[in-house]
Amino acid sequence: MRVMQWIMGAVLIGSILPMASFASQKTAWQELLTIQPANSIRSQPVKQGGLPQNPLTSNTQIAQNDYLENQVDRIDQEIIILRAELARKNNDLNQVKIYINQLNRMVVLPVFQKRLAVLKLYLTMAKRSSQTSYSSSSSNALDSYLYVGSNEPLKFPDLSEKSIIVVLLPLTGPYEQAGNKVLAGLTGALEAVSFQGSLAVFDTAIYKTVFELWEIVKYYDPDFIFGPLQKQKALQWQALNSGIPTFYFNSMDHLFGHERALSPSKSKGLDQVLSVLNNSQFRNLLVLTDSSESSKKLESQFYQAWSSLNSRGQYQYQPIERTVGQSIEAAINVNHSKERYHWLQKVTGRRFEFTPRPRRDFEAVVTFIPLNKAIQVGPILDFYQLTQVTHIWYPSQAPSLDSLRKSLTSWQQTYAVLPVYNQAELTLNKLHAQQEEINGLFYALGQVAIEIVKNPAISDGQNLHINTEFGAISSNTIGQFHMLPVVYWVDQGIFERVTEFSGTVAE
Repeated sequence: MRVMQWIMGAVLIGSILPMASFASQKTAWQELLTIQPANSIRSQPVKQGGLPQNPLTSNTQIAQNDYLENQVDRIDQEIIILRAELARKNNDLNQVKIYINQLNRMVVLPVFQKRLAVLKLYLTMAKRSSQTSYSSSSSNALDSYLYVGSNEPLKFPDLSEKSIIVVLLPLTGPYEQAGNKVLAGLTGALEAVSFQGSLAVFDTAIYKTVFELWEIVKYYDPDFIFGPLQKQKALQWQALNSGIPTFYFNSMDHLFGHERALSPSKSKGLDQVLSVLNNSQFRNLLVLTDSSESSKKLESQFYQAWSSLNSRGQYQYQPIERTVGQSIEAAINVNHSKERYHWLQKVTGRRFEFTPRPRRDFEAVVTFIPLNKAIQVGPILDFYQLTQVTHIWYPSQAPSLDSLRKSLTSWQQTYAVLPVYNQAELTLNKLHAQQEEINGLFYALGQVAIEIVKNPAISDGQNLHINTEFGAISSNTIGQFHMLPVVYWVDQGIFERVTEFSGTVAE
């Protein structure tokens, strides 16, 4: 009931601004991390005089279309100029900067260039004044939007009815499922901490530009913002430099002091593989990849991390060229054993009983391959009586919950390092649709986000490694948090979360 009150509260505010979009809760990742090229801006010369009076021909129709487009451009630019001038009159430097940044992305018409130059001069003078003020009083500059330093304390609002939180997520379109699961995680976690304020939820998919979205959001005067989710939209939102505490759901190369971000990370997830190896003190490895670029990239990153920790260990890399079985046989020298057997049989002219003798100096096999290939490793090791060798699977592409469910009974003694699929131990009989609604990576992102922002010791910390209900999270010095995958034990239908490998990797 409390969640519905938040959404109704947002609708009540939204009645003042009918362009805002609100959505109730509903029932992969690489696409969200990809930056798509922005559309180029087309400019047309401004025509003088009124519309042509000649009968409509193809050229006349084009001329009229150009005229209308120019008039629309003129109106759009004049609206932004007027808003910037109003912000200047109110000494709102941040808004002036946002409007100037928006105009810089356009081809400004000559009629507005002088007014734009005046606004830029005002901003330049304000910046110089801020820098002078910082020299005399660093505390004043710290409050200025023009000053960007290291992490500032993240100001998450209190839980009172006065607080307004804005959520920016794709709730329709290609990323509808991901956005709604993040929203479900957020609202569930806010309800758990008894949040009483207003939650204004915006569907980022229905806005043509991030600037258009900001023009609506700013009137809510939010205390905190969650989102956006997609990489391009997150970068465009960050470029506005709103000054409002913001928590992105993506990986960001740079963050302002009042910003934080949370995302899964393939490369950081390799720490979980190293944790399993270090916990068992394994030093001699066989590593398998397929021909995909993602698989090769993971192996390269893993080797760099592993070699920095193991100066005396043995590392053998074996690409899968044809089949998993043939690649493992080549790596453990079964092929050489077979060749010796055939040679001896040919020389003596006699038949012998033969059991291939594989290498036994490997302690673990680490695979960066898809599910359909990784599932073959355990039975092959068992066939060659290498049951003492530990298999650690880090998929080059995360399997769906459905494919994992269907394959569980075929797995043999494997540590699977996977995105979080569940909150507790799972068996085949416990997997059902209801659990899929309240679990999974995107739901976990929403839940963990609240866990981070409500605790200053976490949100303001640097180089942390913390265990949560949804797996481990780590942070760096700029305020980027990464959600690490979870280690599971998979064996003939058993699917259990392993907690003893969740510690940090020794340097």
